[in-house]
Amino acid sequence: EATSLWWLGKVDLAAGDIDHARDRLGAAMCAFEVIEMLEEMIGCVEDQARLAHASGRAEQAARLFAAAAMRRERLALTRAPRAQQRWHRDLAKTRTALGDAAFEAAWAEGLPWELAEAVHRSMAPEAQLVETS
Repeated sequence: EATSLWWLGKVDLAAGDIDHARDRLGAAMCAFEVIEMLEEMIGCVEDQARLAHASGRAEQAARLFAAAAMRRERLALTRAPRAQQRWHRDLAKTRTALGDAAFEAAWAEGLPWELAEAVHRSMAPEAQLVETS
């Protein structure tokens, strides 16, 4: 069920249905957390970063991308070639939206986040994540 929710959330995100994507990705991430499916949790954090970017929260996206990257590195988890290409495109879009300096600052802020913290922050109410630019 968690995997189905995750994929439905991805479809919602691709279709621009932000509200449904947020709900489904959040539910999937919580389920993955309960059953300790770390690779899937990291994937959900990456999708939450894409969701943040699509919602106009590029700084939060950069933080979440950084947290996911660090967790993948620590667990020696690789991406399939197409997923790696998408990852690089998403990072480039986020960097472009923020500019180099702001991207690097947000990236540095997200790097030390443990997976549980990244999950929590990715699901925090948007009102708590309003960015000041």
